[in-house]
Parts: sequence; structure tokens; C-alpha cells
Amino acid sequence: LDPQTPYAEASKSTSAIDYLQFPNQTLDYLAGDCDDLSVLYASLLEALGVPTAFVTTPGHIFPVFALSAPAEEAARTLTRPEYLILQDGRAWLPLEATLRGAGFLAAWESGAQQWRRAQAAGSQGFIPVRAGWGTYAPVGFAAGAEPKLPDPSALRAAFRKQVNAFVRRELAPKEAELKRELQQQPSDPKVLNKLGVLYARFGQNDEAREAFQKAVAVREYAPSLMNLGNLHFLDGRFKEAQSLYERAERLEPENPRLLLAL
Repeated sequence: LDPQTPYAEASKSTSAIDYLQFPNQTLDYLAGDCDDLSVLYASLLEALGVPTAFVTTPGHIFPVFALSAPAEEAARTLTRPEYLILQDGRAWLPLEATLRGAGFLAAWESGAQQWRRAQAAGSQGFIPVRAGWGTYAPVGFAAGAEPKLPDPSALRAAFRKQVNAFVRRELAPKEAELKRELQQQPSDPKVLNKLGVLYARFGQNDEAREAFQKAVAVREYAPSLMNLGNLHFLDGRFKEAQSLYERAERLEPENPRLLLAL
């Protein structure tokens, strides 16, 4: 906690002015309370062009950021849509910034739970950062020494670990459901194609290719031919991609997606 004005205490008073650290101060001090960590997290994302907002609950504040997918698509795609905040036509992902060592998924779950509790009690606040800039203009600040950057290899390893954990959580239940369907219809190219699409959505391209190939082995199935072509296209193997698209076109000559692919 900020030793001078911890947010939990300062937020109770309508006349108190809380002290906020600039992001580079938090990096320099390696310390800060929930408002300082929220400002740091939001500033890093805003520097990359990702819209952010602050959520306030009684005695607390944490950041949220907007997903690139439309709200309806994000809610439909994720296995836990209740972990999102659907606001202003966007899907926002809440994050408990003080859970620094618990991992991304734990911080996401904590932020979502706090939002739901506060929303049920009618005590939540939602402040988009860019709207806040219209009220409180940025101020000048003379930056000090550059913060020490983390070890790149350790950072990449930590990032991969969290991405893999997310993929496992999202992929596993849908994969199990489709595999149950395949046990009942082992030669259904439609189900095999759905499984391939699921793998491809989460970057499991080798598994996706295998599922599409199994579907095509059953019969010439246009969606799987096109999806196989897409994988070849992503790999830069354009002649192979074209050949697959042309096979699919013979089955569906008026398919606009195939014409676009070609």
C-alpha cells in the first residue's frame, strides 16, 4: 500500500486528494498501491493503442482493457463470457493488477468476480481512460532514468506459460465435446472440420491440419479444402493453397469466400 495515502482509505473521503505515481515512478520504486499499478498497466496498453478503462469498487480500483473482437463475438467465443464486461458496445477484460505473482488467468478471474459483486450492489464505477483525458489533460513530467527491463528470455517464457494456460482452459471443453461427437460419427467431415477450426483458432495448426486432412480423406469437402488452403497460405505455400482452393471451387463455384481466397 501507498504509505502516505492508501487508496482504500483515501477513497472513503470526498475531500481527500490521493497521491498518484507516474508509471515510470512505479517502475522505479517497484512499489505502489492499486491505483498506481492500475495506472501503470493502463499506460502500457494505451502506449500500444489498446483502449483501457478503470473500474472502481468500494475502496479499490483496477484496470480493464478492450478486446479487438466485437462484444457479441467475444461473449460467444470464450468459454466464460461472464468474465467479460460488456460496455459501450465493447467487450472489456478486467484484471486485478495487484495480483502480480498469481498469473494472468487468476488476475482476470479476480477482476471479473469483483466487478460482478460491485455491479450486483450497484457500487461499481467505469471510467474509460480516453474519456478521462477529456476532463483531466495530461501533465508534463520530467522522466528520470530508464527503468531496468526484464530479462527477455524470462519474459517470453512467462508469456508463453500464460498463453498456453489460456489455450488449455478455452480449448479443452470444446475439444472434448467435438471428440464425443466424433465417437458417434467418426467419418463426419463436418465435425472433423469443426475440430480443425477450433485448433486453428488457438494456433494449434498442426492439429488443425490433421483434422482437415481427415475430413478431406472421407470425401472432397469444400470447407476443409479451403481451410487446408488457408493453412498453406499462412505458411507462404501459395501454389499448394491455390490448388486446394481450386478443388473446393469445383464443388462450390459461387462461394464468395473461395473467390476471394483465389
